[in-house]
This record gives sequence, C-alpha cells and structure tokens, in this order.
Amino acid sequence: CFDPSNPALPHLNYTEGTWDAPYIPGGLGACEGDCDTDSECQEGYVCFQRDDETRVPGCSGTGIKDHDYCHKPVLSDLGLDPDKSWGLGQCQGDCDDNSDCKQEEGLQCFLRPDSDETLVPGCDGTGAPGWDYCYRPA
Repeated sequence: CFDPSNPALPHLNYTEGTWDAPYIPGGLGACEGDCDTDSECQEGYVCFQRDDETRVPGCSGTGIKDHDYCHKPVLSDLGLDPDKSWGLGQCQGDCDDNSDCKQEEGLQCFLRPDSDETLVPGCDGTGAPGWDYCYRPA
C-alpha cells in the first residue's frame, strides 16, 4: 500500500529549466519534474500527469502545483470507463483494446481474463482483478 509519509521515499524535486522544455539531457529520475511525456524520464520511469497536488506514487511531498513528475510505473486504476481521448499512459487502466493506450508511445493494452491478477509487464503491483492495463511490449 502506498504511504506518502514513508521517510524512505524520495521527495518530489523540481529541476530548474524543465517547464515546457522540449528535451531534457539525461532524462529526469525518480520523483523529478517537470515532465510532459514519458520520453522525458529516464529509462524505467514514466511521467505522472496531474492538474493539482495529487500524490505521486512512490514519492513523498506535494511538489509544485500542476507540475508533473517521473516515477516508477505502478498499476493505476482510473475507473471502469476512464477518459481515453488522450490515450492511457503506461500502467494505466482499465483499457479495452490497443487504441485506448498512447499509440505515440508504443503502448498496447495488456488483456487479462476476468478475476485474474496476472502481472502486467513493466508495471509494479497487481491492480484490480480482471482489469486491463496499458504497457510497453518488449
């Protein structure tokens, strides 16, 4: 279970010069921001998009309002019928087919049988039983 008060978690850190930056040399690491896409994060991390001070999984602190931060991808349940107009990000669900996922990032929908908790490649956690999540195939 995610505990944002855990002292072992890295604190959210804003890196100067990353707001609307088209390229970030070396990429942003865990709990670093501001990112706009997963490609701005180091390998193994994804950009957690937020419109307020939503807690970033695996990080402590609130960071800067409306800034987005890189984090290790964990399964995120966005509801049975989330807004898919922009495409779901890595480890986000519930998706129904590949078109629900961010195509420009090469993501696909990992389909799991009903009530199944099969691990989703590249994502931590088990998620909701039977829900399907976007992932980056190897």
